[in-house]
Amino acid sequence: MIITIKHLLRYKGGKVMTRDNINIVTTLNNLRRRNKSMRNRICLSVLLITGLFLISFQGYAQIATITKFGEKLASELIEFVIKKGGKELGEEVITKVGKETIEEISEKAVKELGEAGAKTFIKELGTKTVRYGTSDVIWMVKKYGVKQTDDILKLFGSLSDDVARAGIQFARSHTDDFPKLMSQYGKEFIEAEAKHPGLSAPVGKLLGKEGVSQMKNLSRDQVITLLRNESKLTNLSPGDKLKILTGLKNSPQATLKAIEEATTKNDLIPRLAKIGTAGAVAVYAIYAIKEYLDPKPLSETTSPDGTKKTEYPPTLTSQLGEGINKSVEKIGQGLFYAVIIFSLLVGSGVGMFYFWRGLKYNNSKTHNHS
Repeated sequence: MIITIKHLLRYKGGKVMTRDNINIVTTLNNLRRRNKSMRNRICLSVLLITGLFLISFQGYAQIATITKFGEKLASELIEFVIKKGGKELGEEVITKVGKETIEEISEKAVKELGEAGAKTFIKELGTKTVRYGTSDVIWMVKKYGVKQTDDILKLFGSLSDDVARAGIQFARSHTDDFPKLMSQYGKEFIEAEAKHPGLSAPVGKLLGKEGVSQMKNLSRDQVITLLRNESKLTNLSPGDKLKILTGLKNSPQATLKAIEEATTKNDLIPRLAKIGTAGAVAVYAIYAIKEYLDPKPLSETTSPDGTKKTEYPPTLTSQLGEGINKSVEKIGQGLFYAVIIFSLLVGSGVGMFYFWRGLKYNNSKTHNHS
């Protein structure tokens, strides 16, 4: 067989390789590369499976820890309520809320706040449950979540117990509206709702947060009067709304009377302007009297020995006292001078009398001798 140039494709080790030999070598090289790639894939798969196993195991261990700690916190909460709030409240918590729900709440608290934060939160939850005497405090966590309930409980802590209970009852009966109303109006809404149940939301819609805040100064009849005239108070300009709010704050009775007597919104505004002027004068007068009777210190000085000395502007009381003292002093001085003058006059009169008597006696004696 004659090997031509066409059959000579490459040399390897000094030998001429034919096309068949090249195909065999190429196939062997491909097999080697595939084996190497397969080994790499197997190694990566083993590493991936091992990593996933470790992650799953760690996650399972973490979940087990959270579950165990949550169950512990749930048991502590129930025991605390029974111990501090009585058996009846404890039974209410177990019956209405359920131990499983409390465990779920505790687990959520651990996930969101950590173990230390969850422990503090669950303790506060138990304290508020006993303080307000209702399992609805725990129910709020199930409905609104851990963090939002934590914020609500902190806000309730600044209110009286009766007002806080009214807030909890409102949350229970207005589940979906409660968070939005609290966000809009704050704790003033709960205070207003405690005094005027069912009227706070309509007033808020009509006059905003400031209107809700003014409800504590009004009787229930006055609030109803306000809402009865809703058509006159809708879509007011910011300036006109401010006049309404100022009037309700300073002169509620006169303002509500003007609202009742006004036939239209346009008729109402001039009436409010008159009330606003009178109210402003009254407020200014009250403020001026307050400042005059109870002034702020002008200056404060500290002596080397540490003694503080405060100087105040003269108050009405101090000025009256000072005026009385000066008057008494002047009256005393006047009496003193009057006594001196009176004494001089009397002395002079007596002296003149004796002098005249002496002259008369001498004249009569001289007349007798003659």
